[in-house]
Order: sequence, then C-alpha cells, then structure tokens
Amino acid sequence: EKLAVRKAYHLQVATDSVFNHCTVNDSTLTDTVYQLTELEYNGYYYWRVGVRSGSSSPFWSKTSEFEVIWKPEDTQVTRAWKMGIAW
Repeated sequence: EKLAVRKAYHLQVATDSVFNHCTVNDSTLTDTVYQLTELEYNGYYYWRVGVRSGSSSPFWSKTSEFEVIWKPEDTQVTRAWKMGIAW
C-alpha cells in the first residue's frame, strides 16, 4: 500500500527580488490560495512558492512579480490594498 505524501507550501512575498525583505514568509500553508493584506500603494512585490514533502527543503517556483497601481482621488487615504494569489 502506497502512503499518501502530504504537501506543505512555503510562500514568500518581498519588496526585493532576492527575498531579503519579506512581507510574507509563511512555511505552514496547506492550501494553494493566500490573502495578501497591507500592500503599499504603488508598491512593487516579488513572490515565490516552495513545495516540500515531509522535512525536505522546499523546491522553489520561478519568481513572479506584481505592482499595486492605484491613484486615489482622496490623497488622504491610508488604507492598504488586499489581494489574493493562487498557485
């Protein structure tokens, strides 16, 4: 009988492409959807996800990037964006 291998995901979202400044660094994920909060207006972000089985080191995906573009009508707005990513 073959044992099922449970996969765990490691998500990193950073403001730099080498992930030294992570805004998200979560290695406990079991779902393939994540809700991002507190994104900066006009901010540029990089993200990658690692998959691992058991105690192995994660195998990282290609790095992807996105930019939060929004011009508020009210320049006094300080609320941050929320966004979901899926893999």
